Amino acid sequence: MADNEPTNEPTNETNETSENNAPEPPPAGDKATPEQIALCKRLTDQIVSEIDQDQELLWQLFVQYDTSMDASISTTELESMLKDFDPDSTETDRETYAKALDPNNDHEVSFSEFCKWWDVEKNNSHGTLGAKLTARFVAAKAQQYTVGLFGKSDFEKKLDVATKDQLDTAVQGYKQTLFEVRQYKVDKAVAAKKEEEEKRREEAKKVKWSEEERMQLENLFDRFVAESPAKKINTESELGRMALLMGYDAPASVILTSKEVFGDALDFETFLEWWACCPESKKIKRFGLF
Repeated sequence: MADNEPTNEPTNETNETSENNAPEPPPAGDKATPEQIALCKRLTDQIVSEIDQDQELLWQLFVQYDTSMDASISTTELESMLKDFDPDSTETDRETYAKALDPNNDHEVSFSEFCKWWDVEKNNSHGTLGAKLTARFVAAKAQQYTVGLFGKSDFEKKLDVATKDQLDTAVQGYKQTLFEVRQYKVDKAVAAKKEEEEKRREEAKKVKWSEEERMQLENLFDRFVAESPAKKINTESELGRMALLMGYDAPASVILTSKEVFGDALDFETFLEWWACCPESKKIKRFGLF
């Protein structure tokens, strides 16, 4: 956001959106039970406990525009959100936003897709929708504080007037969302770890081995590949046993990581890179891989 941008933009934008999302008449059907409402709150609390502050604000926006309460944003709901955030956007602009938010093109945006989109967009200085969201976050933090002091959130008000059928749908959707959020966290952590590991591997490629070290390691390596036409050792079944002979009891997590970074099978030069990344080799001062 530019330094000279008016500081009252988040407030104005929040007011506009509030008007566009005025409380609707209570839906037809049997009113939800206190037990259903309590279960929905527990599930959403669990979801919030799994995410960071930015993602919590994304979640608040997500449930605001998920008017059907099925834990996904439909094409119609997405159109409403995009118009609220960028009233000057063209139909082509909104189609571009929709493709980025819904990469699998199933016409439903899940919360995990929303988070993945934000991971990219928040670093995009030219992204209009991202800038609008950033502005909204500033306003939402103030609103969050006010709600905490003086009353219920919009979502809690929505739960109070929901029907049994709506909350039955919501519960199933929020359970799936909780699973997807946890999977998203794991995938994100794995991706970050893999990126760091690739940097460590580049460092390992620069390691200098003495002639004696190389000969000893090659003799050991040859014992394991003697019957392999490709002269490679299998990462999953053989690498751990070979490391054990070198005094390193590699845990299963290391073997799995090695498979991700170095592949299913290692030739001798790749094996040297792997061994340089292991603490027992004492070749890299800072051990980023294992």
